[in-house]
Amino acid sequence: MTASAWARRGVLVLWLLCVWLLLWGAWRPDVLLAGIVVSLVAVRWSRLPAPPLRTRVRWGRASLLLLRLGGDMLRASWAVTRTIARGAGRTRSSVLCLSLRPGASDIALVLACNRISLEPGSVVVDIDRHQDRMYVYVLDTPDVEAVERRRRESQRLLDAVLDAFPTRAGAAGTGAGTGGGKGS
Repeated sequence: MTASAWARRGVLVLWLLCVWLLLWGAWRPDVLLAGIVVSLVAVRWSRLPAPPLRTRVRWGRASLLLLRLGGDMLRASWAVTRTIARGAGRTRSSVLCLSLRPGASDIALVLACNRISLEPGSVVVDIDRHQDRMYVYVLDTPDVEAVERRRRESQRLLDAVLDAFPTRAGAAGTGAGTGGGKGS
């Protein structure tokens, strides 16, 4: 096995150990030791290949995403609260179509889906990798202007996540905004 494969497996063991400790909610020595054993056993006897590290992290942009999360959560929670207070009879929802960048890594897409779905009132319902599209359900879009506003906001958020976690090959040349010049 190459040094790169060992490094990827080491990262996986550390990740599993962190998940183990968070699930137990305790940082005692016995829990830590059990987590190390379980993580090593899971990685050693798993039939899954070591995950490819095609994604790079742009720490500055990732930090801005994290800072933006709190404000977005408050804004979205307030919007959902207003919608609930108005009553279900007056609520209209939409499914938005967002453009993905060709070749976006699976890790970046998972992070983007989680980030979009973390906001109350929105959830990713489908990803079409062949057409480079993501479909997002959003709550409270009473008119066409609201639909377009939510689509622009969601697309900006998706692009921000993909900018913060680009593929290694595209890390130097990706810009914000469009998904590139993909033909059908």
